[in-house]
Parts: sequence; C-alpha cells; structure tokens
Amino acid sequence: MTTIIYRVTLCLLLLSLATPIFGEAEISPADVFAKSKELETMVERIRFHMGIPRTESLRLKIKNAQPHDVFFQAQTLFNKTNRLLFQVVRTKLPRPEIAQNIYRPQDVLKLVQAAEKNLKLIINELKLSPNVDPVTTITTEISPSDVFLTIQGLNRQVNLLLSTPFSPSDVYMQVTLAIGYGAKQLARFPELPRIPDPAEVAPGRIPRDVYFLLLDGLERLQDIYEQRGLSSLEVDTKLLLEQNITPSDVFDIASLLVARLDFLHKHNKIELLPRNPFYPGRVYPTDVYRQTSILLSQLEMLTKQFSKSHNR
Repeated sequence: MTTIIYRVTLCLLLLSLATPIFGEAEISPADVFAKSKELETMVERIRFHMGIPRTESLRLKIKNAQPHDVFFQAQTLFNKTNRLLFQVVRTKLPRPEIAQNIYRPQDVLKLVQAAEKNLKLIINELKLSPNVDPVTTITTEISPSDVFLTIQGLNRQVNLLLSTPFSPSDVYMQVTLAIGYGAKQLARFPELPRIPDPAEVAPGRIPRDVYFLLLDGLERLQDIYEQRGLSSLEVDTKLLLEQNITPSDVFDIASLLVARLDFLHKHNKIELLPRNPFYPGRVYPTDVYRQTSILLSQLEMLTKQFSKSHNR
C-alpha cells in the first residue's frame, strides 16, 4: 500500500514539474543560459544541505562552441542529476526523446529542463524550499560558449554531490564511443584500419595526462573541421588550474570530442551510429590513456585523408 501511495505521489510530482517548452522559433542560447542559472541556485541549495564543498574553478575558456557541442554537456548534466536522483530518491527519470540530428538550442533546453525535474524531485525529497527566483532578463549577448561553460560548471558541482562520482570507467566508455565514431569515418577508406593498435603507455598516468591527450585530439579534429570548412572551436587552457582536473573534467572533454565527431558524422551523412560501449569494469587513468591513443591515431589518419581530398 505504501509503495502504491509513493508511486502516485511521484507521478503527481512529475506532472506538477512539467515545464512548458518555448516555441522552437523563440529559443536562443540566452533562454538556455537563463534556465541553467536557475539550476545553479537549485544545485547550491542541495549542496549546502548536504554539506559538500563548492567546486573550485577550472578556469577553462571555450570560444566558438556550437549548440551541438552544448547538447552533449547538457546530456551529461541530465545523466548526473539522474544519478543523484537515484542516490536520494531511489528512482530515475527517462531521458527526453530527441531526434538524432544537428542539435539546436531547443534540444539543449529540453535536456536542461529534464535535469531541472530531477533536481526538483531531490529538493522535494530533502524537504528544502522549492522556490527559485527566475533569472531576470539578460541584456548582454549570450553565446553557446557561455552556455557551455555554465553547464560545465553545473556538471562539476553535481559530480561532487554524487556518492559515486564519474570515474575513469565513465571516461573510458566515452572515449570508446569516440573511437566508434572514428571507425565509422575510417570505413570510407577501405585501405586504412578502422581501429589501430593502441600505443605502449607507461604506467602511473593521472587524469591530467588523459585530459591533455584529449585536448591534442581536439586540435587534430579541428584541423579536419577547417579542411571541411566547418566552424572552428577554440579551447584556451592558458589559465587552466591543472591541479583541479578530475575524472569528471576529463569526461567533459571526451564528451566535447564526441560532440564534434557526431556533428562530422551527420555532416558527412553517415547513417549508422556507433554502438553504445559496454561498462569496462574498474579501470585506471593509464587504461584510459592507452584507449585514447587509439582515438589519436584515428584522427591522425583522418586528417591525412581529408587533407589529400582537400588538396585535389
């Protein structure tokens, strides 16, 4: 009987938390930014209740991000808040169904609103004040890069609230997904191996090592983008606080690589998506570094192939 009452209560809560989506034509990065700032207030309320420290800034700068890039950060935010919901309430919500396409601000907003539902259910369970003042009208111009960094900041803080934070195993799966995209691209060149052998890697790697190797991968992917006449993305690490890098931050960079590969995948009209990777069990940064070396080799081969076709 108690279980039935709980389920009915949960359903009523979900209905009450339904947030109307703006008309598609009205959606802009500023709309997503405003909603993300509201989530910052909610996360701070939960953080304070749990007695968890505030996350320290990474001081990463992103320029010329696209809504497609932001979508994958918002997807991570939904997944993390859903994991937190299960930790607190012992239930999860389904991810919004969004068509596989080039993602736009309205698609990002759907994921942010879904993360908001997760947070509201957590706040209700913890009996915290549900009131969140809406963000006042934003007068400055908001770019997708602003939204990217705001959602990334949310991801970093929510990660600290998790009893099981994102680990090297999560990063390993994201890198494996990126390798899947690389293999689909290389399939267009039958003379090349789709999945090259990994490099020999010295033990003792730490998350920071994987982070910078993934940044190298972004640079190689950027060369491909420029050869194809696609939008450039700039990652500025001049002020980066390397000592603050966690597996969650490495996951964010791996997700950015996946986003860029996914866009290239759809731009080149490759229909089949790579399979979702299996959980690898417990792995360590050295294992992730070795797996990332496969991705770097793929990107190097693709850069050469696209360069050949570009120069013809």
